[in-house]
Amino acid sequence: MRKQLLPILLLLSVLLGTGCRKGGGLRMPWQQNNSPWQNPATASNSTPSNPASSESLSQLADLLRRQDAQSQLSITQRRELERLTELQRETQQQLAVNQQQKQVEQLKRLQDQAAKLRAQQQELEQFEELRRRALQMDENNRDLHTQLARSEQERRLVEDQLKLLQTQLSESSSQLANALRAKQESDTRMQTLQASNTRRGSATITANNSLRQSLSAVSIAGISVRQDGDVIRMELPSDQLFQPQTATIRPEGLALINQVAAAIANHYPRQVVGVESHTDNGPISPAWRSNHQLSAAQAMAVFDQLTQQYQFGTRQLFVLGHGPNYPIASNATPAGQQKNRRVEVVIYPETVDQAR
Repeated sequence: MRKQLLPILLLLSVLLGTGCRKGGGLRMPWQQNNSPWQNPATASNSTPSNPASSESLSQLADLLRRQDAQSQLSITQRRELERLTELQRETQQQLAVNQQQKQVEQLKRLQDQAAKLRAQQQELEQFEELRRRALQMDENNRDLHTQLARSEQERRLVEDQLKLLQTQLSESSSQLANALRAKQESDTRMQTLQASNTRRGSATITANNSLRQSLSAVSIAGISVRQDGDVIRMELPSDQLFQPQTATIRPEGLALINQVAAAIANHYPRQVVGVESHTDNGPISPAWRSNHQLSAAQAMAVFDQLTQQYQFGTRQLFVLGHGPNYPIASNATPAGQQKNRRVEVVIYPETVDQAR
């Protein structure tokens, strides 16, 4: 403002100096008349005594008006600047508020997304837990099916063993009945012979009812023969008799059976003979349901060979398949398992009427 008034003051000084030189001094408007309070009518009729002074005053008034206009414009501009500054400040505040709101909204969106991710993670964990449980249930199902199949196999095995035992019991009962009948016939013949001898020479013959004393072990090359109470056991190794895990007789097995058949025919022609087969406790071929079935089949193979090839009577022989029930050595070693795989031809003290 001071810089703007400085030219005006300089111009005013120039005008005052000029008036002083021309008329002895410049008179101000209030100095035009002698009376400070001039009548307006008189003043209106009066004319300026100094045209140069009037022109200077006019120029000064014009300058003052311009200065006032410039001052007003400057004030207006300053107010506009202040208004713009305030508007900029409000805009910046609004922008800051908007930015903060955007940040809050963005933070909220991020929090919502994080919550959704956590929910999805929990759902995935639940799904994984359900999948794990489903797999566990499938595994349990397979185990149950395996146990069911094993139980079914064991049930069939028990049924086969029961049928085999029933057959053996029936055969044993038949053989026992035949033996009792033969004993009765023998006792009858003995009584008849005793009565006949008594009438002839007055001598008596006492029947020997101790069958144990009538049996004695024989020696067979390559075959273990032992006395076992009332019976004689001839032990034939299954590995020499049969092809592995089968009931098929080897050629060398036929030679062993031939030796046993010759011993029976020569020393025990009327004795009851049992063909008893044994196995180890190891796994078997899929062709057999159990070791009992394999042992029964092997005993039947030897039975068929004795009755068909060597013409022994079927009333004299019977078969038993013991499986791994009666080991004579430990199954913990291969040597023990090999010893347990055997067929025993057992000579019983009972006799039958016809051996052939």
